[in-house]
Amino acid sequence: MKENKINQVEVIFVEKVKQQSNNNGKLMLSNEGIFFENHSFLVSDISEIELSMCSMASSIRAQVLYYIDLNICIDNKKYFFQVMNTPVILDVIGWIKRNHIKYTDKLGIEYIFTQYTDELERWKFINRNFHKWAKKYHLDNPRDNYYKNYYEETVTVIGDTIKNYKEMK
Repeated sequence: MKENKINQVEVIFVEKVKQQSNNNGKLMLSNEGIFFENHSFLVSDISEIELSMCSMASSIRAQVLYYIDLNICIDNKKYFFQVMNTPVILDVIGWIKRNHIKYTDKLGIEYIFTQYTDELERWKFINRNFHKWAKKYHLDNPRDNYYKNYYEETVTVIGDTIKNYKEMK
Protein backbone atom coordinates (compact mmCIF):
# COMPACT_ATOMS: atom_id res chain seq x y z
CA MET A 1 0.00 0.00 0.00
CA LYS A 2 2.87 2.41 0.59
CA GLU A 3 3.67 2.64 -3.12
CA ASN A 4 0.12 3.74 -3.95
CA LYS A 5 -0.62 7.34 -4.73
CA ILE A 6 -3.02 8.96 -2.29
CA ASN A 7 -4.76 12.29 -2.81
CA GLN A 8 -4.97 14.61 0.16
CA VAL A 9 -8.27 16.43 -0.20
CA GLU A 10 -10.72 18.70 1.52
CA VAL A 11 -14.28 17.34 1.67
CA ILE A 12 -17.17 19.59 0.71
CA PHE A 13 -20.86 18.88 0.34
CA VAL A 14 -22.78 20.27 -2.64
CA GLU A 15 -26.41 20.15 -3.72
CA LYS A 16 -25.61 19.31 -7.33
CA VAL A 17 -22.43 19.08 -9.34
CA LYS A 18 -22.85 21.34 -12.36
CA GLN A 19 -19.82 20.12 -14.28
CA GLN A 20 -16.91 17.84 -13.70
CA SER A 21 -14.14 20.34 -13.95
CA ASN A 22 -11.10 21.00 -11.83
CA ASN A 23 -12.44 21.50 -8.30
CA ASN A 24 -9.13 22.51 -6.74
CA GLY A 25 -8.43 19.25 -4.93
CA LYS A 26 -11.80 19.11 -3.22
CA LEU A 27 -13.66 15.84 -2.85
CA MET A 28 -17.28 16.83 -3.52
CA LEU A 29 -20.11 14.75 -2.09
CA SER A 30 -23.65 15.18 -3.42
CA ASN A 31 -26.81 13.09 -3.65
CA GLU A 32 -25.58 11.69 -6.97
CA GLY A 33 -22.14 10.58 -5.81
CA ILE A 34 -18.57 11.61 -5.11
CA PHE A 35 -16.68 13.83 -7.53
CA PHE A 36 -12.97 14.60 -7.70
CA GLU A 37 -11.29 16.39 -10.57
CA ASN A 38 -12.31 14.43 -13.69
CA HIS A 39 -13.59 11.40 -11.79
CA SER A 40 -17.19 10.57 -10.87
CA PHE A 41 -18.06 7.89 -8.35
CA LEU A 42 -21.84 7.47 -8.58
CA VAL A 43 -23.59 6.22 -5.44
CA SER A 44 -25.00 3.27 -7.40
CA ASP A 45 -21.48 2.21 -8.51
CA ILE A 46 -19.79 2.35 -5.09
CA SER A 47 -19.62 -1.14 -3.60
CA GLU A 48 -17.97 -0.07 -0.33
CA ILE A 49 -16.06 2.72 1.38
CA GLU A 50 -13.27 1.76 3.75
CA LEU A 51 -12.43 4.18 6.56
CA SER A 52 -8.93 4.00 7.96
CA MET A 53 -6.16 6.23 9.27
CA CYS A 54 -2.50 7.03 8.78
CA SER A 55 0.07 9.04 10.66
CA MET A 56 2.45 11.64 9.25
CA ALA A 57 5.24 13.62 10.80
CA SER A 58 4.53 17.33 10.80
CA SER A 59 7.23 19.58 9.39
CA ILE A 60 5.63 22.61 11.04
CA ARG A 61 5.11 21.24 14.54
CA ALA A 62 7.19 18.66 16.31
CA GLN A 63 4.34 16.18 16.55
CA VAL A 64 2.61 13.43 14.65
CA LEU A 65 -0.55 14.27 12.68
CA TYR A 66 -3.28 11.74 11.96
CA TYR A 67 -5.37 11.64 8.78
CA ILE A 68 -8.49 9.75 7.79
CA ASP A 69 -8.29 7.56 4.70
CA LEU A 70 -11.38 7.17 2.51
CA ASN A 71 -10.89 4.23 0.18
CA ILE A 72 -13.67 4.10 -2.40
CA CYS A 73 -14.25 0.62 -3.83
CA ILE A 74 -15.84 0.25 -7.25
CA ASP A 75 -15.79 -3.21 -8.83
CA ASN A 76 -12.23 -4.47 -8.27
CA LYS A 77 -10.68 -1.00 -8.10
CA LYS A 78 -9.89 1.25 -5.13
CA TYR A 79 -9.50 5.01 -5.15
CA PHE A 80 -7.56 6.45 -2.22
CA PHE A 81 -8.19 9.80 -0.56
CA GLN A 82 -6.61 11.25 2.57
CA VAL A 83 -8.71 13.72 4.61
CA MET A 84 -7.76 15.95 7.52
CA ASN A 85 -8.63 14.58 10.95
CA THR A 86 -11.59 16.95 11.52
CA PRO A 87 -15.23 16.51 12.58
CA VAL A 88 -16.30 16.73 8.90
CA ILE A 89 -15.65 12.98 8.87
CA LEU A 90 -18.89 12.53 10.85
CA ASP A 91 -20.72 14.30 8.01
CA VAL A 92 -19.04 11.94 5.54
CA ILE A 93 -20.16 8.90 7.57
CA GLY A 94 -23.68 10.38 7.71
CA TRP A 95 -23.61 10.80 3.92
CA ILE A 96 -22.47 7.17 3.51
CA LYS A 97 -25.32 5.94 5.75
CA ARG A 98 -27.98 8.11 4.06
CA ASN A 99 -26.96 6.69 0.71
CA HIS A 100 -26.99 3.11 2.04
CA ILE A 101 -23.38 2.48 1.03
CA LYS A 102 -21.63 -0.40 2.75
CA TYR A 103 -18.66 0.81 4.77
CA THR A 104 -15.91 -0.64 6.92
CA ASP A 105 -14.71 1.22 10.03
CA LYS A 106 -12.32 -1.20 11.76
CA LEU A 107 -10.79 1.54 13.91
CA GLY A 108 -14.11 2.87 15.18
CA ILE A 109 -13.53 6.31 13.68
CA GLU A 110 -17.19 7.24 14.11
CA TYR A 111 -16.99 6.33 17.81
CA ILE A 112 -13.73 8.27 18.26
CA PHE A 113 -15.23 11.44 16.78
CA THR A 114 -18.46 11.22 18.78
CA GLN A 115 -16.68 10.43 22.07
CA TYR A 116 -13.76 12.84 21.70
CA THR A 117 -15.24 16.08 20.37
CA ASP A 118 -12.35 18.17 21.69
CA GLU A 119 -9.55 18.15 19.11
CA LEU A 120 -6.73 17.86 21.65
CA GLU A 121 -8.43 15.07 23.59
CA ARG A 122 -9.12 13.21 20.32
CA TRP A 123 -5.47 13.60 19.27
CA LYS A 124 -4.29 12.30 22.67
CA PHE A 125 -6.58 9.25 22.41
CA ILE A 126 -5.46 8.47 18.86
CA ASN A 127 -1.81 9.07 19.78
CA ARG A 128 -2.06 6.61 22.71
CA ASN A 129 -3.58 3.90 20.51
CA PHE A 130 -2.30 4.42 16.98
CA HIS A 131 0.86 2.32 17.23
CA LYS A 132 -1.21 -0.69 18.32
CA TRP A 133 -3.77 -0.08 15.53
CA ALA A 134 -1.01 0.36 12.95
CA LYS A 135 0.46 -3.04 13.82
CA LYS A 136 -2.90 -4.80 13.92
CA TYR A 137 -4.35 -3.28 10.71
CA HIS A 138 -1.11 -2.62 8.76
CA LEU A 139 -1.62 1.16 8.70
CA ASP A 140 0.94 3.59 7.36
CA ASN A 141 2.86 4.76 10.44
CA PRO A 142 4.16 7.11 9.20
CA ARG A 143 2.97 7.50 5.63
CA ASP A 144 5.90 8.10 3.32
CA ASN A 145 6.29 10.28 0.24
CA TYR A 146 3.24 12.45 0.84
CA TYR A 147 4.67 15.59 -0.73
CA LYS A 148 5.93 13.72 -3.79
CA ASN A 149 2.53 12.06 -4.27
CA TYR A 150 0.54 15.23 -3.68
CA TYR A 151 2.42 17.38 -6.16
CA GLU A 152 2.24 14.73 -8.88
CA GLU A 153 -1.57 15.14 -8.71
CA THR A 154 -2.27 11.48 -9.33
CA VAL A 155 -4.82 8.95 -8.22
CA THR A 156 -4.08 5.27 -7.90
CA VAL A 157 -6.46 2.68 -9.18
CA ILE A 158 -5.63 -0.85 -8.09
CA GLY A 159 -5.95 -3.19 -11.05
CA ASP A 160 -5.74 -0.34 -13.55
CA THR A 161 -3.04 1.99 -14.77
CA ILE A 162 -1.98 5.12 -12.94
CA LYS A 163 -2.86 8.24 -14.92
CA ASN A 164 -1.81 11.80 -14.27
CA TYR A 165 -4.74 14.21 -14.16
CA LYS A 166 -2.84 16.73 -16.26
CA GLU A 167 -2.72 14.14 -19.04
CA MET A 168 -6.45 13.42 -18.70
CA LYS A 169 -7.62 17.05 -19.09
